[in-house]
Amino acid sequence: MRRAVLRSPNFRISLNSQIEMHLIASLSTFGSRLYICPNDQQQQTQRKLLAEIETMGEGMFVEEDDTLKELGNCEPLLGPKVVRSKMEHLIIQLDPEIRHFSLVAIHDKFEQFGDAQILIHSIKLNDLNGQSIC
Repeated sequence: MRRAVLRSPNFRISLNSQIEMHLIASLSTFGSRLYICPNDQQQQTQRKLLAEIETMGEGMFVEEDDTLKELGNCEPLLGPKVVRSKMEHLIIQLDPEIRHFSLVAIHDKFEQFGDAQILIHSIKLNDLNGQSIC
């Protein structure tokens, strides 16, 4: 399995605010997936996964079902079925309770379909009035 992680810096959202993340991204390889993981979920997932791989020994891999279980509170954004590569425009409502997030790209079928190309074109955070906050 191959994995790439893009972590946000720490931030604080006012409890009265509602923030939308506008994400433009694309996948080009069947079996590749993109998730958003709030707070420390991705770090916990990565530590668990590495520990599991170490106990299984070299040459072992984690089954797709196990990978999905390990993603816990992460939400799928794109994949795994890719008919044709195209830019997807996603709007994600951010919970005021989160302090950071990670975008996690996973491709566990690289031996079958080759390396995945996952492109993140832009990430913008807006309030509900459409005003950019960063």
